[in-house]
Amino acid sequence: LYGQLIGLVEARATKAEEDTTGRRLKPLGTRRPDEPVKTYVPPAAKADLFSEPEDPMQEKEPKPKAPLKPYPAYKPAAVPWLQQLPEHWEVLPNRALFKEVKESGLPEDEMLSVTIGRGVLKQAEHLANSTKKDSSRKDKSTYKRAAVNDIVYNKMRAWQGAFGMSRYSGIVSPAYVVQRPTSKSVAEFYHYVFRSPLFAKEAERNSYGLASDIWNLRPEDFKSIQNICPPPDEQHLIVRYLHTLDAKV
Repeated sequence: LYGQLIGLVEARATKAEEDTTGRRLKPLGTRRPDEPVKTYVPPAAKADLFSEPEDPMQEKEPKPKAPLKPYPAYKPAAVPWLQQLPEHWEVLPNRALFKEVKESGLPEDEMLSVTIGRGVLKQAEHLANSTKKDSSRKDKSTYKRAAVNDIVYNKMRAWQGAFGMSRYSGIVSPAYVVQRPTSKSVAEFYHYVFRSPLFAKEAERNSYGLASDIWNLRPEDFKSIQNICPPPDEQHLIVRYLHTLDAKV
């Protein structure tokens, strides 16, 4: 029985090796001496069996942009907290960039706070998200007015970066200092400058007090600090660039 089955299988295999013309096909794995060796090349476009098919409607991630180009020329910085500056940037004392304002008598205006982490915030929102309590006085007639785009800083915490541009109109504690930008200054540009670690070190160097808890950056000392001053249109461009970086975080 087994012999008959084996013979049947061999006969069918022999029949399968014949093509439609009746010629016997060459056994698998043999070739003529003059026949070139063929190498199998897989299709280049063949996808991995385990990869998902590409969605033509899916938006591809943009390629990373080249790093920012340097300025054509630089000069040594005339400020102690920087090494060099673009050649066309000015160096000016803060008194040329800002004017201190001491407007008061608006006790019904909304209270604002200056924070180290986020700059100027509405006090009600700030207290709602923290364990701190409202320590402001009931009589707010001496509280200072802060307008939109004013720079406000906490004298006792300036060395820790407690600066910020106000996006609101309101009042702040008399312990704060309100500085209004001049025509040379874009408030949001200096919002970033004053909150930088480099300027915080300069604020610390110009603060006075026996211990860090009572260090005080007085308005007259703030005015004397030398600061960078790019052209205003360039300040706006730098702010726009920083906005794009913030959006990616």
